[in-house]
Amino acid sequence: MGPPGGFVLTDAWFRLFGMSIWSARLLAVITLVLIACFTYLACLRASKSAPLSAALGVGWLLVTEPQLALMSVSYHWLTTLFAMAAAWATLASIDQPGRRVTGPLIAGLGAGMATMVIETVGALTMLAGIAAFINIRRYRTEIVAYIAGSLTIPGAMLLYVIANHAFYAAFDDVILFAFQQYSSIQYVPFGIWSNDATRALKYVFPFVGFLTLFVGVLNGRSGLRDRMLWSCVAFGVAGFAGSFPRPDVYHIAETAPLVCPLLAYGAARILRTLRPRYRILVAGAVILFIAPAVRAYTVQSLAALRAPLMPTPRGDAAFLWQSQTATLLARIAATPPGDRYFFYPYMPMMPFLAARDQISQIDIFTPMFTTPSQYRDACIAVMQQASWVIIDRKWTDQAWLHIVFPAMRDTGPPETLRFEQALETGFERVTTDDTFEMRRRRDGADASLCDGIAP
Repeated sequence: MGPPGGFVLTDAWFRLFGMSIWSARLLAVITLVLIACFTYLACLRASKSAPLSAALGVGWLLVTEPQLALMSVSYHWLTTLFAMAAAWATLASIDQPGRRVTGPLIAGLGAGMATMVIETVGALTMLAGIAAFINIRRYRTEIVAYIAGSLTIPGAMLLYVIANHAFYAAFDDVILFAFQQYSSIQYVPFGIWSNDATRALKYVFPFVGFLTLFVGVLNGRSGLRDRMLWSCVAFGVAGFAGSFPRPDVYHIAETAPLVCPLLAYGAARILRTLRPRYRILVAGAVILFIAPAVRAYTVQSLAALRAPLMPTPRGDAAFLWQSQTATLLARIAATPPGDRYFFYPYMPMMPFLAARDQISQIDIFTPMFTTPSQYRDACIAVMQQASWVIIDRKWTDQAWLHIVFPAMRDTGPPETLRFEQALETGFERVTTDDTFEMRRRRDGADASLCDGIAP
């Protein structure tokens, strides 16, 4: 599901730097640093205050890392990176009107690339950029450059898909499947799973909304003509809308940088009206508010540095939460290299860490999201090719699924239950480590066990 941009970039990176934990961490670090840098640059354009902009860029990292497991290669963070590049280039083109083509073109390329990673956030970013050039008569050259940049990468990928006679399949996977299967189970209350360390993320959008209204009152009618202000508002709205349909604290963290320029604009506008002593009080209040995040960052960082390193086929790694992962990886490594594996239902990192390919084309199986035909196709592939099945029982527990997906109507639909029964019938349990089960193929296991999973 989703456009191929993130997968293409990640694959290209691993081809250049090798498939290892080191290269994966390097990609994650570069992505996060660039997000923080573009956040700083965009905020600087909006506020003209380097200290305030730096505080927002660093503050975002402190609040979101590492308690949200931010340090990983994720298409969400790649989308944020390209969206913030688009925001910076858009605001820079406003701040430096002499760059009539370069700024809008770069902004369009960033928005277009974001669309090719996560289509919803990218499309919202693209629309937000258009808001900066809405006066077509006055900004005709800029809007043409922006639209040209926005369509370049999506257009190239669309031509590639058409040339390979895969347009209808791509449309079904990227648009229809996401609309029909994804949204219905994803809704959660806004800001759910926040804690003392991440509470700033839960309240950043409401706070900036009130701050914008206050600044609007201060600016009066002149605010309606302030191109920088309503461009920042457009990106802030894109960030807020982009956190849906699953606006938990994790997804808010991924789109929060888009509202930072608006926060910087409003905060700078307010701070300029205050006396120095009151500015110090405001700074102190902000420091106290994010102090829990700083503490959590310190504790988590020290825990990671002190954790013992375990060998994996991709390099040494520390496992802070699921300590039995190292044991499972050792068991997998002891099996013959030619043995083939199926990881179920939600272990996207395990094939990478174990250096064993997932037997099926799908690596995430979720009730009411994975279709009956996808379960059936995966079942046939497993019965025909897999030597071993690895099951994480945490993600088959219906109580846990209700916590993660409170909107899920049925955590045990027929296709899921029949698929899991086929796995248990075709593969015998060999070991159990914490929530992990390792199952070996039984004699006689074949595709007939998959009958009845899908019509």
